Amino acid sequence: MYRTLLKLLIFEVVEKVARMEGLLHDLEQGADTAPSAFVHSLRGKLKHIKESILAEKAFLSLLFAEKTAKEKEFAEKLALVLEGPYQQLCDLSKLLAYYTPGTVIPETHLFLKDVMPKDFDSSEARQVVLFHPEGEAVSPNTYALENVLLEPLSLLHKHNPLGWVGLAQGYLNQLYETTSTLESLRVQMRGPQSKEAVLRPLITHAMALRLMGPAYYYYSVIEALLRQDRDFLVSLEPALFIGLNHFNFTDKSLVILHEAIEKFVETTAPEPSEEGNPVSVLTFEEDQVGAVLRAVEKVIPDKHAFTEKHFQRSLQLQERLGRDVLLSSMTMYTPEDVYESLTSQQNEPRLSGEPFPIYDMLGMVTETPNTPREIINAGWVHKMERGPVWLYNTLNSTKLEGFERLTELVSSQDHLLIKSIETSEVHRVLLCGL
Repeated sequence: MYRTLLKLLIFEVVEKVARMEGLLHDLEQGADTAPSAFVHSLRGKLKHIKESILAEKAFLSLLFAEKTAKEKEFAEKLALVLEGPYQQLCDLSKLLAYYTPGTVIPETHLFLKDVMPKDFDSSEARQVVLFHPEGEAVSPNTYALENVLLEPLSLLHKHNPLGWVGLAQGYLNQLYETTSTLESLRVQMRGPQSKEAVLRPLITHAMALRLMGPAYYYYSVIEALLRQDRDFLVSLEPALFIGLNHFNFTDKSLVILHEAIEKFVETTAPEPSEEGNPVSVLTFEEDQVGAVLRAVEKVIPDKHAFTEKHFQRSLQLQERLGRDVLLSSMTMYTPEDVYESLTSQQNEPRLSGEPFPIYDMLGMVTETPNTPREIINAGWVHKMERGPVWLYNTLNSTKLEGFERLTELVSSQDHLLIKSIETSEVHRVLLCGL
């Protein structure tokens, strides 16, 4: 389990390298092209990052070996291997940000509309998504401009629907401030500064989990690992895992990831201070987390939440990604259900002239559109299952060919998810209207 987490973490960096390659390609093909010398320089820097990762191929191959060195030593070595390439990638992202158009693709707003439907969003503020370089900690300032709600998005997630679950932080902070249902919890914040600093994020993270499902758990954990945010991993990740169970989100990959993080935190514990006292981080009891989750359920009722039913649809959908099949819609019934109903109707006696209920059968095979949240959750489940395999293939290819194939794979997966979101919206409008 512990090595599974490390595989996912190194794959995340490798995937971001592939996404950077895609952005450079877009820059070359765009109408407002950057100077060729500048693009050539960025490509040289990106090639250096790829080569620095491949230079550690022998060590990274230990991730797939039956036995490795002691886990703490292995984790420390891996941190060094990750730190350099990721920091270089962040620096490259800062340079690229100057030449990247600031507009997001329309499907990003379809996702945000799904997360925050109009009858739930009491705010009249216009929502604006702003790109920022990878690795920068950007806090959404909901009051920066009048009637404008700012949502920061990493540049590398421009075409990556799985990264869009990091949006809505500005909206959630505003919801936290203005919702009277949370007043009793806000009163609890008027205590020690350390408690206040963590309780507010706990509530907003819980609301994000309620709105976006396990995809938000996957995203926030990976981001915390990349940022080396130990406070999140110690204080908030266990609370979010309690939230997964509370909302009945059950999947083996969620349990494996949580247990791997527990092991990771244990083996990378900081050294005691000079006074001999261990470094302490505020944690929450299960009953405290339960109180937060119950309050969040009142703020976000089932009709607006991502529920267990939606997650079950996502689990069914994720298998399509490996077959390059759109995730835009699906039937409410399985083929087995349809066959069983058909057999039952055939064996049922009928009066003379009574028609066979063919339209009932057709209704069972009629497809309904999936929501962007269901599609994106399916994408995260698929990535958690296939990521280690993609990493192995990338590391064990000749020279840089593995990165080239990964770039094609990432682009194909992004395109499939984006087209699925677009097609589901067309399907929804045809059924329900605007």
